[in-house]
Amino acid sequence: MTPVATPVEKPSDTLIDDVQRKVLAVLFDSVMSTSELARAVGISQAKNMRRRYLRLLLDMRFVEYTVPQKPNSRLQKYRLPEKGGRGSGKMVEKDE
Repeated sequence: MTPVATPVEKPSDTLIDDVQRKVLAVLFDSVMSTSELARAVGISQAKNMRRRYLRLLLDMRFVEYTVPQKPNSRLQKYRLPEKGGRGSGKMVEKDE
């Protein structure tokens, strides 16, 4: 009989590694380039940062480009999407 895999409750928990979690934490308050992100999370080679860590986060829409029309721009930076819960840091109270 073939073993059946148990379903994963949160797919993002198994797909995202520690470095990617650090990237999300660093981007919570700021917008950074690939080299700035690499330095912030302790990766020695910035050229591998996008290929190894940012690609999945971009595909899963956890991170977005600041200039989406030019993904290969030397001026490209990354941020958390506004829809993802990152706001201005201010809480808005509902009127009841």
